[in-house]
Amino acid sequence: MGYLSAIYPFIDGQNIEEQTREILTTLQSYLDELGARRSAILKATIFVKDFADFDAVNRVWDSWAVPGRAPARTPVFGPLLRSDARVGIEAIVAVEKIL
Repeated sequence: MGYLSAIYPFIDGQNIEEQTREILTTLQSYLDELGARRSAILKATIFVKDFADFDAVNRVWDSWAVPGRAPARTPVFGPLLRSDARVGIEAIVAVEKIL
């Protein structure tokens, strides 16, 4: 089992879609490092600062996730650890190799 926590965007000034895409790119690099595929994500928690942004986050997530194999997701709304971030993601991943 791999636990990927507190993935936030690094670049300031992005809109919610750009922040979400950046996080998913980072998540993909972690999956690659673990030798896991997107379909190995068992559960994701998506932290969103503003409820109004959740539809945009979902659109980006749905375009990235494996069709028909999207993991369970839990949304959490409220202040984030990084004040300039509008979204953050953590994931639980089924992996065979632990780094």
